[in-house]
Amino acid sequence: MGPTLPLTDPDPQNLLELLWLQAVALQEQGQHPAAIAALERLRLYAVAQKQMEQAQRAVLELIRLYQLLENAAMAQFYAQMASEWLPQVNDTLLAAESLLRVATLAPDIGYYRQGEEMALQALRLYETHGNMQGLCETWLLLFIFHNHTGRYQSAGTYLRQAEQLLQTVDLGTTYRVALLSQNAHWNWYRGELATALRCAEQAVELADATGQQKQRIKNRVVAGNLERALGEYRKAQIWYQQAERLAYGTLFSQFVGWVNVQQAWLAILQEHYGAARKFLHRALQTQKQGQAIAAGVVQAVLYSLTGRTHEATELMQRSLTYYLESGNLVAANTLRLHLAAHWLRRAEPVRAAEGLQSALGWMADQRIDYLPHWWHPPTLTLVCTHALQQGIEAQIAEQILIRHLGALALVSMKPLQTSADPAVRQRAADVLEILESDPLTVLGEALDPPVRAVLADLLTRRRLLPESLNHLTSLLMTAEQRNSPNPTLVAVFGLFVHGVSRKEIAAQLHLSTPTVRNYINHIFKCFELPYDPAERDVRRRQLRARALAAGYIGAEAVEP
Repeated sequence: MGPTLPLTDPDPQNLLELLWLQAVALQEQGQHPAAIAALERLRLYAVAQKQMEQAQRAVLELIRLYQLLENAAMAQFYAQMASEWLPQVNDTLLAAESLLRVATLAPDIGYYRQGEEMALQALRLYETHGNMQGLCETWLLLFIFHNHTGRYQSAGTYLRQAEQLLQTVDLGTTYRVALLSQNAHWNWYRGELATALRCAEQAVELADATGQQKQRIKNRVVAGNLERALGEYRKAQIWYQQAERLAYGTLFSQFVGWVNVQQAWLAILQEHYGAARKFLHRALQTQKQGQAIAAGVVQAVLYSLTGRTHEATELMQRSLTYYLESGNLVAANTLRLHLAAHWLRRAEPVRAAEGLQSALGWMADQRIDYLPHWWHPPTLTLVCTHALQQGIEAQIAEQILIRHLGALALVSMKPLQTSADPAVRQRAADVLEILESDPLTVLGEALDPPVRAVLADLLTRRRLLPESLNHLTSLLMTAEQRNSPNPTLVAVFGLFVHGVSRKEIAAQLHLSTPTVRNYINHIFKCFELPYDPAERDVRRRQLRARALAAGYIGAEAVEP
């Protein structure tokens, strides 16, 4: 801890300046607790000397430091103080900084509407002053408000403004990392998963290179979430483990609980419900309201999937109230879809229809067909198939099924072909026509280019048979990939079963050889072929014979 300055200087302004310089020096040295103590001394002395603007500057810096340390309670305490003192601030630039600093807390504490209003006030003041740093920071904050409330077009506008500014004014790597991170979120929220992942990986790389510890953790969590959404569960787990290791024993240990929430959802997607409970038990020990609510949603879905209906209903409804009151409409409407699925599992279609009408209606109005939070393909397939069957916002339900649910949608549409209702039969036929016209559709849109190229070649040459690709994809949804198609696994199968070596498969798909070996082991398990190192070639011939008999591959298979 740095030395304590005596509050006895005959010139108050001189002492205020010394206290400020001490706090800055302590921050630069990474001595955050000591810097906080110095700022608190500065605040108290400034108030005693009736230097309210200097006191306000100290308060704003205290808010920033407590945010950095993920101490929301203390950040809120000083934010309340800053708001109360704002009428005494005559410096318009300081007023803008006050508004912006308080507004940055809003996403964490669930006050989106109030936060956005304050950010807009700050923006007008920064525009008057021509303050580039303030403009950039405010645009990035307004992006968050618009993105979380489903206003993706205007969110993108704020993002482009910040991007154009950073191309002309060098504000440092902190803002470049923030821009990459927000670009990842913007593409993720719109369902552009491959692009989002590239942005997140670039943000991780730049944060690592410049030592931005908080961003190193946060962007690894985002990258994990995107790999999870792409069905790459092993890669997602690696990102989460890295984030957890970086957070432990640091100023940012609060992130461990948030990582646990993401790991719990990953476990649910793999139907590892016991593991999900363990992760949630850790995550729910948090004192952070936003994290506790998000963990509660994951727990509610787990309860619904495992038959604890009363607890699921109570938790979902409580969480929905929170998100609606906060204005986080993306989270609220995702939760409405989970509630609808919950009511369908309880055989209460009327209540399910109410939630579906609200959620899908909102998505149709916002022109949204993907939701980033709590994306659970079987649940989405259940509610969208029911909506299509009942004619509830059928257009958006159809769009979600076709664009994002692929193989699962194919399976769910088949029974509707025999419906007594001709309108239902027609809707199912329309979905099936599109899904079956392009075999790659069942694997989703977010295919890596090398995987897409390999699969297109295999299908064109009928080494993989297009007419049975959806069945093959369903078979290869292993324990690690059960609820989402894994295009890479299908591509590995297509190459391996036709005699391509592990090394060449790795080269074609831009994978490591150990990863290819793991995929091949999964493939053998799916075809129920036990491991025997003495009969590697025999086992591959058995795999090919079974695949040929099932109609997954063409008859021109070659010997390895």
